[in-house]
Amino acid sequence: MTANPTETASYGDWDTRELIHGMSQLHITKISDEIVRQGEGCRFLEIGVGGSSLCWGAWLSMTGGELHLIDGDDGWMARVHKDLCEQGTPCFAHRAIQLDHIADVIDADRDGLEWVPFNIVVIDQDPGWDLRQPSRLECLKRAWRWITPDGSVFLHDSQNTRYRNAKRSYTTVWEGPDPRYKESPAAQLPQPLKASTALWHGKRT
Repeated sequence: MTANPTETASYGDWDTRELIHGMSQLHITKISDEIVRQGEGCRFLEIGVGGSSLCWGAWLSMTGGELHLIDGDDGWMARVHKDLCEQGTPCFAHRAIQLDHIADVIDADRDGLEWVPFNIVVIDQDPGWDLRQPSRLECLKRAWRWITPDGSVFLHDSQNTRYRNAKRSYTTVWEGPDPRYKESPAAQLPQPLKASTALWHGKRT
């Protein structure tokens, strides 16, 4: 596979710097490599949507996977879904759910007869949400129940110590910072990169 969705996908009226600033190429590669490893039929859930959703959608289109999206903002979800449609990327399911209910809703889905676990769960909500509701932390605590035995969970903006205990429920595969911090003085970085950003990859223990 030689195509790179971050280069070949059409982003409509999006400024692609939103994607670049939000998640580094290294972090995108770590997740897209896992999509390829999981292979055809990969069920991918992203909690907290954005420019990266278009990237995952492009990869999943090429590998025969399913993109599922959840966010806490109706308008933002509608915008992302519109851009996915314009890109020609099918979104298997998308929902806007109140932030503090996200983990509970997914758990309720899991108890249903039609539940099929995910191969990959990416928790990529705005970390500022945790200052109001512990939705990211709750999702991380429970996500191991939502994935296949060989599934993966990724947490973007994983550097906060509040996630330390929840990570211990998994086997850590990899965790690393955004390499762009080493390339530019902090004062020259765009606002989304002012605070150190890390990506964590865990699997079921």
